Amino acid sequence: MQSFFDRAAIVAVSATISIIISVLVLDLRYKSLLQSGAKLPNASAAELEKSFSKLKLIVYFDVSQNKYKTAESVNDFTNKLIVFSDFNCPYCATAQGLYEDYARSNNIEYIYYVETPILGPKSEATSLESVNDYIFDLGNYDRTKYFISNREPDIEDTDEAIEILSRHKALIRELGVNATPTYIIKGKFSANL
Repeated sequence: MQSFFDRAAIVAVSATISIIISVLVLDLRYKSLLQSGAKLPNASAAELEKSFSKLKLIVYFDVSQNKYKTAESVNDFTNKLIVFSDFNCPYCATAQGLYEDYARSNNIEYIYYVETPILGPKSEATSLESVNDYIFDLGNYDRTKYFISNREPDIEDTDEAIEILSRHKALIRELGVNATPTYIIKGKFSANL
């Protein structure tokens, strides 16, 4: 009986290692593709403003006031960092802590977050939870709590949150953003800060 459990443990560990390696290889290929710039969208300031005007609500971080706020849209991209982020993306999770420092050292006043749930159903559920939270409790909102975790999203499916997230998803389709993190830095798409 002991050998059965030993073999089962070895199989489980091997499967886990295989999954981790597969994810890391895919992430490295994906990041390499992004860094080459081959798939980055290209849009003029006028096109960006038109696309972003279709949003209903977007959360942003006011760097000087050190707090989250919401806006109906984004315009005048000159002093803004826009982050397309998926809560289940390991790169997004590690980059989250860099945004404020980057903004301060590059004269960026606001960091806007476009919910980009492209990594499956859990990404969408977590994005919906994030939207619900900033609609109903912006004072206690903290983006870092949603990144890659074993907890299941705690969601109240409100019509408003569903509509807001659907507009974010329409925006990423319209702009052709197909990887995270992707940035618009002072009006230009980039894969790197």
